[in-house]
Amino acid sequence: MTNRFLQLVMVLIIGVFIAGCEKEGPMERAGKAADEAVEDTGKAVEDAKKKVEEAIEDQQKK
Repeated sequence: MTNRFLQLVMVLIIGVFIAGCEKEGPMERAGKAADEAVEDTGKAVEDAKKKVEEAIEDQQKK
């Protein structure tokens, strides 16, 4: 009977961990928002770099 009880407890503990991992918390959402902001900033910097390089090339042609 003790073995059966331990099995039940383990199943319940695993179920709680799985259920807890499914829901996205506020820190997870904040982390995703920060990741997106960094990615957007990186894209903006790349775009600006490309425009500056094109402007330099245009000036050198003149």
